[in-house]
Amino acid sequence: MIKKIFLPIFALALGMTSCERDDDKYTSTCPVIHDMTFKSVVTETDRIVAGEKFVATVEQAQKGHLLYKAEYAWSDGRDEGIHKPTFTSVVYDNFSNNPTDTIVFNTPGVHQVKLVAKYHISGNADASVVRTDEIPGGKVQYQVPSWMYYLVTVTKNVLVE
Repeated sequence: MIKKIFLPIFALALGMTSCERDDDKYTSTCPVIHDMTFKSVVTETDRIVAGEKFVATVEQAQKGHLLYKAEYAWSDGRDEGIHKPTFTSVVYDNFSNNPTDTIVFNTPGVHQVKLVAKYHISGNADASVVRTDEIPGGKVQYQVPSWMYYLVTVTKNVLVE
């Protein structure tokens, strides 16, 4: 008798507490990277010359959502670049501009520029973002090493004349 009374009440309570697809509204999304571009500070063209400053910009095709902090670390494959990062840590939801860095390579040749961006999650993590995308002359890797942050690594080669 008691089972017959509590079973419908339990089923009704369970149905009232479950959500449809409300989770999407509270899911943090990772920025989607379109490309990494390079522009000379001196000539304002994409021709990069040894010893001259240029700006590397990671262009977002889609901005992230529910991210409270972003940390950017720029590097190059040979440790020859001289870096002056524009930002190293920002509150992403307030400042979600494309990450940039000013770089100088003193030797000509093909150099690799790399950005490792750590986006701290303020909603639910989305593990489905894990993938590797190709961009012209490079790649973008999306990872979720923890429920606390996304890790996006963008690498691209640049020809320095």
